[in-house]
Amino acid sequence: DLRKPGPNLTRIEAKLTPEWVADWIRDPRAVKPTTWMPRVWYNSNTSSAEDAQRNEVEIDAVVAYLFANSQEHEYAVPAPPRGDSANGQVLVESVGCLACHVAGGETREEAGPRRTFGQALQNIGSKTSYEWVFDWVRNPQHYSEGTFMPNLRLTDREAADEADIAIRIALHQVEHPLVVLHPVTGLDDHGGRY
Repeated sequence: DLRKPGPNLTRIEAKLTPEWVADWIRDPRAVKPTTWMPRVWYNSNTSSAEDAQRNEVEIDAVVAYLFANSQEHEYAVPAPPRGDSANGQVLVESVGCLACHVAGGETREEAGPRRTFGQALQNIGSKTSYEWVFDWVRNPQHYSEGTFMPNLRLTDREAADEADIAIRIALHQVEHPLVVLHPVTGLDDHGGRY
């Protein structure tokens, strides 16, 4: 029993919107240039003007199927508190998030393979809600039992702060990008410790 490379889509409605999913399956690399997901529609053999209508009907059908078969997801905290992005930035930089996730203006290629295991934080807020991010960082296994992301044992306040900074990174509302520390020296780009 090998682990499947793609995400579990059984609770897709709790995480994503139909519009985002349609954009994603239409051209995954336009959304996330480093994705492993192949492009199924609008390839060289299906990119003519005559193919466009059929492509869109098929994309709409896949999206409709996924959402019609989505299971309910009950958030652990139905109305999570709003967080503080400054505290969230400190947490992201100190509890280990940047060991697996790229954040700020850094690309996955610049970060290297050790820090690209998790989803790039600059994109997460553009595809999901604050409530979902809060639920995820509070306890990833609550949404996806088989996830590799560890439970960081955050308090609700800390989860709110991390959710706030994740959403703000995606919306480009963070004045200063997250500090990236060297994994061995623990120093930032200017030689300072954080």
